[in-house]
Amino acid sequence: MVTASLLSGLQVTTTDSTANADRVLTPAFSAGVLHYAIGCTDNDTMTVTPSAASGVRLAVDGVQVASGGSRSVTVGRESDVHISLTGADGAITTYVVGPARRAARRTVALSVAIAAGSAYPRGSS
Repeated sequence: MVTASLLSGLQVTTTDSTANADRVLTPAFSAGVLHYAIGCTDNDTMTVTPSAASGVRLAVDGVQVASGGSRSVTVGRESDVHISLTGADGAITTYVVGPARRAARRTVALSVAIAAGSAYPRGSS
């Protein structure tokens, strides 16, 4: 059975969210929630700091980062940032952070089925 890895922590800020304290990561981080929203403007800078267990590879928009390390990405009101985790067994889990205005229309807080013990085929996301 392939079991996907989950984040143990996620911090996300944007220039807009730093300037407006009410624009925070929504919902608050929970390992089993895969989709998030945060306030941002066009051509904003989103800084993503993911954390995961030892042995899990992390990437933010395709660029590998260390657990607890940050990556800044230029985003706009239509941009999504993808945080991918790859476990030792090759299972991939992807978290998505999108702009609050667009995401508010479609935000779905998904419980991760794999956290309950089901599995995805190797390489799926």
